[in-house]
Amino acid sequence: MTKFTIFLWLFVLPFGVLAQVKISGQITDSQNKPLELLEVQLQNNQALITHSDLTDSKGNFSLTTPKGTYTLLIKHLGKVLKEQTINASQDVNLGIIILNDTPQQLQEVVVNSKKKLIERKVDRLVFNVENSISASGGDAIDALKITPGIRVQNDAISMIGKSGMAVMVNDRIIQLRGEDVVNYLKTLSSDDIKKIEVITTPPAKYDAEGNSGLINIVLKQGVLNSWSNSIRSAYIQTTYPSVSMGNTLNYSKNKFNIRATVDGKVGNELGIDIIDIQYADQKWETTNNRKISQNFYSSDIFIEYISKKSKIGFNYILNNSIPNINDNYIAKINSLSGVSSILSNGNVNQNNINHSFNVHLYQTLDTIGKKVGVELDYVNYKSSRDRNFLTRNFDINQIQTNLYSGLNNGSQKIDIYSARVDVEHPNKYFNLSYGAKISTTKTNNDVSFFETTSGMPIIDLTQTDNFLYTENTQALYINGNKNISEKWSIQLGLRYEFTQTLGESITLAQNNKLKYNQFFPTFYLQHTANENNIFNINYSKRIKRPTFSELNPFRWYINEYSYAEGNPFLQPSFADNFEFTHIYKSKLISTMFFQYNTNGFGQVPVNKDLELAILRKNFYNYYTIGISETYIFNKFSWWQSQNTLYTFYTDSKIISEGIQLKPLNGFTYNISTNNSFILNKNKTLTAEVSFNYQGPMSILIADQDSNYSLDFGVRYFMLDKNLQISFNVYDLFKTSFSDSRIVSNNTLYTFNEFSDNRYFKLSAIYKFGNKKINIEEKDSNLEEKGRIK
Repeated sequence: MTKFTIFLWLFVLPFGVLAQVKISGQITDSQNKPLELLEVQLQNNQALITHSDLTDSKGNFSLTTPKGTYTLLIKHLGKVLKEQTINASQDVNLGIIILNDTPQQLQEVVVNSKKKLIERKVDRLVFNVENSISASGGDAIDALKITPGIRVQNDAISMIGKSGMAVMVNDRIIQLRGEDVVNYLKTLSSDDIKKIEVITTPPAKYDAEGNSGLINIVLKQGVLNSWSNSIRSAYIQTTYPSVSMGNTLNYSKNKFNIRATVDGKVGNELGIDIIDIQYADQKWETTNNRKISQNFYSSDIFIEYISKKSKIGFNYILNNSIPNINDNYIAKINSLSGVSSILSNGNVNQNNINHSFNVHLYQTLDTIGKKVGVELDYVNYKSSRDRNFLTRNFDINQIQTNLYSGLNNGSQKIDIYSARVDVEHPNKYFNLSYGAKISTTKTNNDVSFFETTSGMPIIDLTQTDNFLYTENTQALYINGNKNISEKWSIQLGLRYEFTQTLGESITLAQNNKLKYNQFFPTFYLQHTANENNIFNINYSKRIKRPTFSELNPFRWYINEYSYAEGNPFLQPSFADNFEFTHIYKSKLISTMFFQYNTNGFGQVPVNKDLELAILRKNFYNYYTIGISETYIFNKFSWWQSQNTLYTFYTDSKIISEGIQLKPLNGFTYNISTNNSFILNKNKTLTAEVSFNYQGPMSILIADQDSNYSLDFGVRYFMLDKNLQISFNVYDLFKTSFSDSRIVSNNTLYTFNEFSDNRYFKLSAIYKFGNKKINIEEKDSNLEEKGRIK
């Protein structure tokens, strides 16, 4: 039996295992006029929506469902107009269902339903998920896939035009990262989401760290005194297989909300690093094949007590990853005398453990909207990393000429403490908010290197160090917004951050102190010209700080001829961002943007006596100017398509001394389309197809070739939509990677980093419980934890 036959059998079999009955009827008002576009839903005894339909122009609806007892709900965009219990042991014709609402009441429902699919607030774009037929019946990831400005690719979420992004639920940043974020969002039903807010320019309330944006998922009102559970598992086949499993329990009783989650994964993936180096009199062709462990475990518990005017809660998250690596390095050295070679084998044993604690209190002070919130966070991160490698040299006759082995030991301990206070203080002049945050980070890095060629480890004191780093930051902010008129609104914000750092090298007896302070203004102005045209302009200033590992000055060896090292003198970079956006009929979103970056830092390859050194330096300024166009096609209830063209021009200037780097300038573009299809009337079979093309790009010091990827997937719901089975294929043609070239000190480096982006994934999610509920999360430590790498 072929894999295709098995796959086909898996999705066809469920159609015939349950006997189906038909429930039909017609809906009219009290004056016997048919009511069109009302949503008719079937709800099972676990309060889960299993089937839905929209009434046609004559008020008719028809639902096909397995036999059983259901509650029939008649809704208009979330408002229940009527409900009744149905025992569907055979076909049921309900005849004419008369809604007793007066014409005025029904008119109010219609007026409320005119909320557009896409709206623009002064500081964010709003996607009204509850108005989207395509988003219904899925999970939060499905809703994000059709959210303008958001890209979901290979189960990774990103924001177009931003280098980073954080996810909030009900205005509170969730603490999870990577796969944990995706797994959590898959437990949220899209039918429970009211709207998704895309914040490309975060207001002054949030940390100024990074060129990043925010996504805020706003949930509908939860259900009290209820519980639900979600079990999930997945099989992933890259070059190597891996398996993941997880469970989430939500429980609500009286004034308490509790969520407990566990997730785990075992398996491996392949990484291939190909680097060609053109020296003056020889060329090195190097390939490093890496088998990378994907083993991890995480758990999360969230407890919150809610009274009429206050919320108090606790959140604990444990993440434990073991990304061990086995690698094989081959270098062919082409010279006039012939081809010699270098072979190196190595392994990395690594263990990362992260404990995160959060306590929060929110208090409503009066009836006009005054609120105060307090959050306390503590993060404890520990990482141990040991690398052994053995290098052998062969001459042009393939005779071994040298043998060298070494051992790198490294450990990192990070403690982060933070506290913040936020106040909402509306008055007759502005909707005012203000607050403060303090944070302290203490980092302890131990690095040692031993030569082990003789069989006895001999320590190299020049490559051994204990590096201590302390960072303290104090921040204040104030923000206010106001509707100047029916068509004009404005928002102003100012954030002040003062940072003091101390880096101490115990071995070198060297201290590096740095103090800097900066104001970070934000500005938004919006004009609603008419129902079809909205214009928005905004500005923000941002900061990007080095990660804690980038500040560690000592070397980490890949083999005898290549290493990477940090830089304790790295300083933060700053960016000024401008955006101008026009939204036409909630379907076409046009954005012009300009960004100016100063004192940027990153990795630079340098040739040191035929050694490849990867150094970190502040080495560039650059500006970017561009435009993005997003068109949303949703003329059919069964097909929704989001299509984006993103193009920009960059101009770079090298500011680093001591290294000759060639700045690169030019245009590039990106084209993407994401398409969701509903394949049957009951919305139990769906499909998706996504395509992304990145054009050739010259930016900073790198020249990069084009690449593209094609993804597709199908999903089937069964057992009253309690069981969801999905099959996805990512990067079908294995084309999502490309070559890039850098010239440093007159040496040409060509890089090709291959990741296991082509894979298929078979996953299942089973939900049960007496109701569906949703729990909120929070985190005030996002900036500091994002720099743990």
